[in-house]
Amino acid sequence: MTKIVFALAAVAALCAEAAQFTTRTDPYWNSFKKRFQKTYESEAEENERYQIFLENMQKAAEYNLEDSEAQYGMTAVSDKRLSELVSSPSVLMQRRPRDLINSFNRTVRDEELPESFDARDRGWVNPVVNQGGCGSCWAFASIAALTAAYARKHGRLLRFSEQQCVDCCGRDGCGGGNFGMVYSMALQKPVMLRDDYPYKGTYSGECLWQQSRGVLQTVSGTWHSTTGVRNMKDFLLQYGAGYVAYAAKKSHSYIGGIMTAAGCGTDVNHGVAMIGWGKTPSGREYWILRNSWGEGWGENGYFRLEMGTNACRLESNGIDTADVY
Repeated sequence: MTKIVFALAAVAALCAEAAQFTTRTDPYWNSFKKRFQKTYESEAEENERYQIFLENMQKAAEYNLEDSEAQYGMTAVSDKRLSELVSSPSVLMQRRPRDLINSFNRTVRDEELPESFDARDRGWVNPVVNQGGCGSCWAFASIAALTAAYARKHGRLLRFSEQQCVDCCGRDGCGGGNFGMVYSMALQKPVMLRDDYPYKGTYSGECLWQQSRGVLQTVSGTWHSTTGVRNMKDFLLQYGAGYVAYAAKKSHSYIGGIMTAAGCGTDVNHGVAMIGWGKTPSGREYWILRNSWGEGWGENGYFRLEMGTNACRLESNGIDTADVY
């Protein structure tokens, strides 16, 4: 809590004193660079990133006023524009091919749903990684969902390649994508391990998939999707994790707490993996979501979003995964 209070105080001070500083004299900027090990190729680039940083700190101050349940301030991505981190809404929210999706069947009655669930406790979730400057959130969220499906089925947690999704889904994956693209790709090109097809954060310009090294293959016609709180809870119990999309307008400044609907915006522009839910001692329920901006963002790379209010349009967009071989 002390760290959060300090961070919020720093935001307020920075906004008030920004006009007095330069990149060399601003203690908050230099603290940011040291904490997150930031370096820049030129003075011009640093000046540009510094201005973005100041804008993001001003927005963080506004988010703190709008949303009292979460805290906003300096994060690992505070020198980036939101547009560098999210996907194109038009691509991210392309219509799901309903002819390929099996209906989701609930298995647990409402009264039997547990108060909490976390796929990390089952060993179905890998450590958080960083997408960098590529708009590949959709690939990371999709791979996290399919990884959980594979781990649940085979009892082995492997690390699969997000870069294969970026390169092999039929377009420049740094410009955005969606779960359906990954599902379709993995039908024909089983996903390789990350060590065999490592992430580089740019589009390769060609698909470097190797048939002999393909591991994770989706099952034809078994793309599962559902919406609504109770269905989504049961979905997680059955599949471990799922791909979700939401309006991420204020996410780049998130430090911790339970994000509410206030100030989310309306553009559904970011894909993440839902891996569970929980409840505070006072009874407030929330979703647990895994981001792809590194462990220096949010709650060690994760965030919590209030449940039951369709905050940031998350619940109305639903949750997806697929069966795997």
